[in-house]
Amino acid sequence: MTTRIEAVLDAIFQAPPDWPTISDLGLVALFDSELRDVGALEDTYDLVALLPETFIDQSRGTREAALRKMEHENPVEFAALITHAYNVYYSAPGVLSMLEEIQGYPARPPLYVGYKLSEFDESLLEPQRRGSSSLFREV
Repeated sequence: MTTRIEAVLDAIFQAPPDWPTISDLGLVALFDSELRDVGALEDTYDLVALLPETFIDQSRGTREAALRKMEHENPVEFAALITHAYNVYYSAPGVLSMLEEIQGYPARPPLYVGYKLSEFDESLLEPQRRGSSSLFREV
């Protein structure tokens, strides 16, 4: 059975037919965990509680209208919900692999994975150490 938060997240992420939804990936627990880590879990669920119980069974258009109204009336809380939902969705392994396949390159930051950095050479600091004791010159 779909929960209200799953219905909200699935209404926000209207992925193409061959892409998984947040519910398909079982990311609600991860979404909750991320919100809990930043202290926004209660505010987000208070926001979702403003939606009617029938939200789960409503049509896509009715859900979208309810979410637009929610965003208009609670912009800060809604922005937090959106930010964390996007972070959880686009960090999911299934979604990352799909992005990598479509784009043709790794979906990750360029540093720290796959790049070998040389050891730091202390001798590079010698010119600065031999310089003046001040960064300023006498005028």
